[in-house]
Amino acid sequence: MVKGKVFFSGIITLCIIFIVILTAGCNDNDTASLITNPGFEDGSTGWTLGTNAVISSSNAHSGSGCLSLSPEDGDASTAEQEFTVDSGTSYNFTFWRRRLEDSGATYGSLRTIIYFYDSESSQLSSSGGIGEVPTTYSLSTGGGSLPAGTSSVKIVFVNYVTGLSDDTIVIDDLAFTVE
Repeated sequence: MVKGKVFFSGIITLCIIFIVILTAGCNDNDTASLITNPGFEDGSTGWTLGTNAVISSSNAHSGSGCLSLSPEDGDASTAEQEFTVDSGTSYNFTFWRRRLEDSGATYGSLRTIIYFYDSESSQLSSSGGIGEVPTTYSLSTGGGSLPAGTSSVKIVFVNYVTGLSDDTIVIDDLAFTVE
C-alpha cells in the first residue's frame, strides 16, 4: 500500500512540474516595457519634465513615486520620454491616471501623444488624444500598428488649463511593449 501512495505522489509532482513548464512561456506579460523608470521610483530619471511637472512621493498608484502635472497661470504642464524600438509590428501602451482636485469639471484635460521616428529622427507618424481623467485611479490602454521603419518612440503628456479644469493629474505605472 505504501508503494502505491509513493507512486501516486510522484505522479502528482511530475504533473505539477509539467504544468509549470508548459505555462512558463505562455504569459503575455513577459514582454518587458521599453520605458525607463515607468513607475517614477527613480525620480525623473529617463524623463524630460516641462513647466509645472514634478515627481511626487505622494498619490502614487503603486511604489513610491508618480508624475504630477499641474497647469498654472495659463501654462500647460508637460513630461516626455523618448526610447528606442528594435523591432516589432504592433505596440501596446498602458498607464494609470488620476485627477487629484475636483473642480467640478466632468473631466481633466490630459492629452497623450505618441510620436514614431525613423533612424534619421524623421517623424513617421503620431497617435494620441485627450482622455477623461476621473478622481480615482483608472487604467488607460491603447495600441496599434507600429509604423514600418520605426526606430524610436516619444511619449508626451500634456495637462493644460481649459475653461473646465486646471486640476492636477498624476500618472504612474506605464508600460510600452512591442510585438
